[in-house]
Amino acid sequence: FDFQWESAEVRHYTPSPVVEISENGFSPNTNVSATLFFEYYNMEYKYPSSAKIIKIEPDHEKKRLQLIFRSPDFEDSIFDYLKILFIENNHIRLKNNYGYYNMPNHVLELNLKTIPDFIKQYGKTLIEKKIKIKMRRAKTSSIVRTAKLKIKIKSTIDWFNLQLTDEENPEKKFEINSEFLQYGMLKSGDSLFLVSDEDIKTIELLLANDMNSKCELNIPSSDLGKIFNLFKNIKDEDAKKELRDKAQLYEKLTNAVSIKNQKLPETFNAKLREYQKIGYNWLHFLYENNINGCLADDMGLGKTVQTLCFLQKLHEAKLLKPAVLIVPVSTISNWLDECARFSPDIKMYRHSGSARIKEFNQDFDFDILITSYQTLVRDIEILNKINFTYCILDEAQNIKNAGSITFKKVLQIKSNHKLSLTGTPVENSTTELWAQMNFLNPGLLGNFSSFRKTYGNSIEKYQNIELTKKLKIRVSPFILRRRKEEVASDLPEKEEIILYCEMDHDQQKIYNEYLDYYRKMLTPSKNKLIGNAEQDGYFDYFSALLKLRQAALFTEIADKSHKNISSCKFGMLKEMCYEILQEKHKILIFSQFVSVLNIIRKHFDSESIQYSYLDGQTLNRKAAIEKFQKNDDCRIFLISLKAGGIGINLTSADYVFIFDPWWNPAVENQAVDRAHRIGQDKKVIVYRMITKNTVEEKIMVLQQKKKKLVQDIISDDAGIISKLNKDDLAALFED
Repeated sequence: FDFQWESAEVRHYTPSPVVEISENGFSPNTNVSATLFFEYYNMEYKYPSSAKIIKIEPDHEKKRLQLIFRSPDFEDSIFDYLKILFIENNHIRLKNNYGYYNMPNHVLELNLKTIPDFIKQYGKTLIEKKIKIKMRRAKTSSIVRTAKLKIKIKSTIDWFNLQLTDEENPEKKFEINSEFLQYGMLKSGDSLFLVSDEDIKTIELLLANDMNSKCELNIPSSDLGKIFNLFKNIKDEDAKKELRDKAQLYEKLTNAVSIKNQKLPETFNAKLREYQKIGYNWLHFLYENNINGCLADDMGLGKTVQTLCFLQKLHEAKLLKPAVLIVPVSTISNWLDECARFSPDIKMYRHSGSARIKEFNQDFDFDILITSYQTLVRDIEILNKINFTYCILDEAQNIKNAGSITFKKVLQIKSNHKLSLTGTPVENSTTELWAQMNFLNPGLLGNFSSFRKTYGNSIEKYQNIELTKKLKIRVSPFILRRRKEEVASDLPEKEEIILYCEMDHDQQKIYNEYLDYYRKMLTPSKNKLIGNAEQDGYFDYFSALLKLRQAALFTEIADKSHKNISSCKFGMLKEMCYEILQEKHKILIFSQFVSVLNIIRKHFDSESIQYSYLDGQTLNRKAAIEKFQKNDDCRIFLISLKAGGIGINLTSADYVFIFDPWWNPAVENQAVDRAHRIGQDKKVIVYRMITKNTVEEKIMVLQQKKKKLVQDIISDDAGIISKLNKDDLAALFED
């Protein structure tokens, strides 16, 4: 060396070993090569080297020449350790049974396919031995290190912000690369970090709850289900402390029995049943914790009385005024009557009709403004100027269509608290649930398009169990659902019977003619579902189904030329009604077709049999109901399913006929609940009439196939999927 030893600083140094891994094997069956380096004074030197001394020139920090002696014995021991390690695991290819095979300059060739394979096999072992791993890919290289993860949580009023960090360096930012994650690695800058199996489970849990690739997870504080799921499954005790309050809130809401009893109002003219007290306590709990929810008890269990009792309590505490109650127009009178009966202290203002107020000031002369969905749409510019204490939706399925004007206008109402009441939180599809939840807790289920994309087909068409569970957890704290069989132990028995009716020759012949015609028309070559006219194709299917359903009921409503053809179903109905009337029972007869009801009522007129009648055109619903309820001579009530499925108490009836089935049994169940409800003291017999060898039988099968959706999400069977796919529809026309 050309220097003076006396002027140099001589040092002996134990280096840090570095194994550089690359995917550039040169021999058959080898893809990964390992090259050993040693790090001396922050500089890497390849193994082996003939140079025994490393010279480091002076710089502005080091004023003297540095002479560092390499440690050949240490370097050889590391190389030998690696050889033995790779040979023991059969990852160095043996050559002619004489020893390991290595490239010139001691580059080890391994029969591993990829760098991640190497990391998975040796990463933790080498790092524990304090041997660094460097990955070289193309023109980039990464150092592999280890990390122990920590969940850092920042909370605000509306959000929880979760970030995966390093326990030793909380400011470190990790990224997720799916290729490396499967081998237990996270990325941070130019480095990769091996994490423990337990940390991998934490990552998978957070990813399942929508953590992004930056290891960040933002959760609305209203998403109690997701918060509870994380609280229950993560191991990080500091993180659990941050989530505990919301997790406990979830447990209370999903176990309403555990909520503490609230004192009942001083003035309320009704005695609540035990389950109704629980519902009353639940409503208070929502109010006190500033949470919006849905009371979704079965029809007939007293959602109205529970709500009025709660509102009376708020009224007595001077916390009610003003509230808005939005209901179907057909139930306004019922609400006014119930309020006057149970809570006469509450002053309701009926905002409907031509005499309604066109402008409100802040000196409200009412506690609750009651209006219909139709009036709300017309008067939204008036009503959205008021800041209501409560906005309550009755029969909240009226906002199930997120694209409807009604839904959009309801969202414009300003209120501090929201409550929805419905016996059918989901009738047809998961998107209806989104609409309900978006009214109560905007943003809880994301935006509409992403929700439909995530949950729509996955749950409705493919019955994705994991997604179904995930959705149920998210919505369950906001829905209180009790079924009659669970809580109303004093409710009389209900027996449901399917009546199969067989067509005579003439009716069967006409039905078969229609069936043959539509089968030919809807063959794949002519079916409009093939090509770009899918919506028209659906219309063809439903048009065909309508005709077939009509022919199974009365051929004359399918075509007037078939007027004199008998109906097997009507024949059975007449016989059974005569027998029931002789025994002095009362009967409800439901049909979706007004034309069917008109044929039946003409027959009763001809036989001088008294009946009451209700469809969508009936102006005085109250009179029709009272005629049936109070007049002993009026023992039959003909009702259209759509008009008579809600807001009617018909406990004087103990026989119910569903004359024609359709996709959605929720509508039928609502009809049955007109009679089988609190106040009924007789056994209720329900007959569902089905014409054999017709599309009606297949509809019953399809109902069973489809209705599982609501059982899984709401723990109820009140709905099915109406968004039928092509296969569902086509199956109805098969032999």
